[in-house]
Amino acid sequence: MKASVERTALAVKHLFSLLFHLCGIRAAVNAVIRRRHGIGHPLLVLCYHGINEHQLPAFQRQLDYLLSRSYRFVSGRELLELAALSGEQRSFERLACLTFDDCLENNYTVVRPLLRRYAVPAIFFAPSARLGNEARWDGCEEKVMSLEQLKDMAGSFEIGAHTRNHAALDRLAADGLREEIAGSRDDLGNLLDREIAFFAYPHGKYTGQVVDEVRRSRYRAAFTIEQHLNYRLDEPFIIGRYIVEPEDGIAFRMKVNGGYDWFYYARKLMVLYGSRTRSGGQAAVPGNGD
Repeated sequence: MKASVERTALAVKHLFSLLFHLCGIRAAVNAVIRRRHGIGHPLLVLCYHGINEHQLPAFQRQLDYLLSRSYRFVSGRELLELAALSGEQRSFERLACLTFDDCLENNYTVVRPLLRRYAVPAIFFAPSARLGNEARWDGCEEKVMSLEQLKDMAGSFEIGAHTRNHAALDRLAADGLREEIAGSRDDLGNLLDREIAFFAYPHGKYTGQVVDEVRRSRYRAAFTIEQHLNYRLDEPFIIGRYIVEPEDGIAFRMKVNGGYDWFYYARKLMVLYGSRTRSGGQAAVPGNGD
């Protein structure tokens, strides 16, 4: 029942977002959000998963679209530099960051050659205890990269952590969180002999306790799947990403232009209003719900 309600809500959000995009309402709303959060272009972060050979031409068209719109692709390290600029994204360039969750084998065999040919950086998030095994979550039927493939990947791209077992973190107690979050960082750091600076929340599930554990585990930034552009980067442990598929057509262009931003900020305002109401009118900061 809950899953059915969530699917319906997502479909309604997508329908209204598409209508707003086609009617020009989206552009007006996003202009207001942009003025509210300072100058410069917001940072676009895209979240992909698996891309097979049949999807590769569509994925290439998406890269070509972004390049035709004068987007410059930034690495994870440059993203951290942006976050250090007093929390505000002040670039007058259009900036995009590509991320891939799960480190599926086709990321290595299909995606890697194209990104290297385009000289496009990306961050790949690996579930450290599942390397070389089947990805048994979200109906996925792909294999996760082997250790050898991941090491080769790390020669060209940033590798981030995605827990040890693709765990739903909002369901774990403190010991389990530490095992999955810090353990994944330690695993990958030892296997690749490098600092693991980035983390992505599996299934997009996180709470305040989860975010605190990510901070304590010495990551430097973490990514959600809350779909919005990043007008500011003063909350580096809850960076928003738009989930996209290679087959997305107009939906891809809508998301690139912040098509769901209205929903994200409307929800934040509702949470803030509810917090103030419960606290008798005192200002409150919205919680980090999933």
